[in-house]
Amino acid sequence: MSKNMQGFGMMIQKLKASPKKIVFTEGTDERILEAASRLLASNFLTPILVGKEDEVQAAAEEYGYNIRGAQIIDPENFDRMDEMIAMFCELRKSKNIQPDEARKILSAGNYFGTMLVKMGVADALLGGATYSTADTVRPALQLIKTKPGSKIVSSCFIMVRPSATGENEVLAMGDCAINIAPNEDELVEIAVETAKTAKVFGIDPKVAMLSYSTYGSGKGDMVTLVANATKKIKEAAPDLAVDGELQFDAAVAPEVGQLKAPGSKVAGYAHEQGKACIIAVNKWDAVEKDSYTMDTMRKKLEEDFSFMSYAPIVFISAKTGQRVDKLFETIHFVDIQNGTRVPTGALNEMLARATAKVQPPSDKGKRLKVFYITQISTRPPTFVCFVNQKALFHFSYQRYLENQIRETFGLTGTPIRMITREHGDGSAKAGKV
Repeated sequence: MSKNMQGFGMMIQKLKASPKKIVFTEGTDERILEAASRLLASNFLTPILVGKEDEVQAAAEEYGYNIRGAQIIDPENFDRMDEMIAMFCELRKSKNIQPDEARKILSAGNYFGTMLVKMGVADALLGGATYSTADTVRPALQLIKTKPGSKIVSSCFIMVRPSATGENEVLAMGDCAINIAPNEDELVEIAVETAKTAKVFGIDPKVAMLSYSTYGSGKGDMVTLVANATKKIKEAAPDLAVDGELQFDAAVAPEVGQLKAPGSKVAGYAHEQGKACIIAVNKWDAVEKDSYTMDTMRKKLEEDFSFMSYAPIVFISAKTGQRVDKLFETIHFVDIQNGTRVPTGALNEMLARATAKVQPPSDKGKRLKVFYITQISTRPPTFVCFVNQKALFHFSYQRYLENQIRETFGLTGTPIRMITREHGDGSAKAGKV
């Protein structure tokens, strides 16, 4: 599941309107102190640090972080400890926990922090810097429990990484830490809850149910389990974009996804993310060939991958080494192309020739004028076209200019991004071509 960071901005605005408190169970850890310092500077989450105040302050001074304004709570000096112990004993009465034992358990930051959430002192908890996953999750399972309607607890990782467009890509991955061998119904719940969590982080979820098989390419009980779970998700959440079973490469790489899972809603995002691409056809040694075989296969691939016609095709055999050297040469070449920067002067010379050759379109007597083009970034090569009216800059003419750019400057193996701006205004409208 992926999207840019826009959703984070909206979430931060909501938090600023209604600030929340988050408890950190390891108040002397350097990473926790850095996070607390940044949160205090951002002013949308109030950190609560668990630990002895003098030790927390000393650690902050040692590591050079300003935590002024953070709330520090020492379990040994908490003014509501008797109330916390009584509640803990009630929650754990099935285990016959007595107050003295409860006090000892609650001296640990993981249990103490969890009870702060349970009591409403904090709204959320973050732990695991020094505590293991099991030691972080166990108190939550025992004390917070699951929300109504949920049968299991599952984890969800939020990964933020730079994308080729210059924005950040956000991925939600579940379940990577809690449930070792979920059954079909548990997979359904994990996927649906992960999608709900993704929406909180501004992700428009497109769910890939991962397996070592894509659409039956592999066999086994695990393949059947994932395939059946995918069917159940589609029935339980018909508005959710979900596909499976899919191998990871089919889920994230379009050249693989379109080949292994043509028509999939979630198969392949390399093209969208602006990555340089090569279509490598392996096991060419095992194919019965005549003089037309390669041309026939090439035409078929060009049809299947019409959305990325810029990608070179290489026929290889990893077993025999046939054309593997060519593959590595091509990888190096398309990487250079992905990072190519074209001088503005050369771009506008090309533009003059292109507009003279094919006149820009018009609508209701108003003709498109492309004043000039400049490149603003690489990986992928991204160009801004300054025009009189963005509405007149039809997709077909954008594609024509893209083809002219490729014809003049190459850019083999890389997508191109085009941005249109009306001359004199500061707005921009991205148009992928």
